[in-house]
Formats: sequence, C-alpha cells, structure tokens
Amino acid sequence: MSYVAGLFAQKEDERRILRNKKRDQFFAELAIERLVDPNHLETDGKEQHKTVLELIEIAKSIHDKETSGLEALQSSLTALMFGIPVFSPPKIPQITLGSITPESMQKTHFDLGWMDWLDD
Repeated sequence: MSYVAGLFAQKEDERRILRNKKRDQFFAELAIERLVDPNHLETDGKEQHKTVLELIEIAKSIHDKETSGLEALQSSLTALMFGIPVFSPPKIPQITLGSITPESMQKTHFDLGWMDWLDD
C-alpha cells in the first residue's frame, strides 16, 4: 500500500519513460515544442493569447466543414484580447509528486499516526 516503498514507487521509472514517450509523440504530431517541465505554466498573457489562437487554428484545420463555433471563439478572443491581464499574474505554485503523497499530506495537513496500516 505504500506510495513511498511499494509497487507504485518501484514502477515509477518505467512509467516515467512511457509518459515521456507518449508526450513526445503527442507534441510531435502537433508540431509544437514540449516543455521540459510539464508542470511549468506560461503565465505571460500575450504568450497565452498567441498560443490559444494557434490552437484554434489547429482545431480549425482538423474540422474541415463545421468551424463556425471556432471562428466565433477566435473572433471574440481577438476582439477582447482575452488572456492579456492589466497586471502580471503571480507565479503559480507547482505541485510535485512528493508534496501530494499520503506521507507528505500526513506531515503537512493531518495527524494520521493512528493509521498503522498506511505504510504497510
């Protein structure tokens, strides 16, 4: 049951290799560059706006006939400059696997010492 020393942790390297392979394949098919850190979010409004409009263009190329909804969205986003904030947004705190394991949650938020079975 342990996320630290059990089967889950033992297979982490194998799963990471598979995840990275699938991510590389996904982004290669879209012809866009994959971030090294998948949890890193670009918070610059101008970059977000540009990226969203690029994604809409990709979606329009996939949907040959019915693109009226995408065109309406593209038009609205272009007119509103949606995503470009007046003030720079703060950096979003990154979640890591280590911070969300049951052991970490126990230390940070709860006293689960009475659960003897938690790390069996």
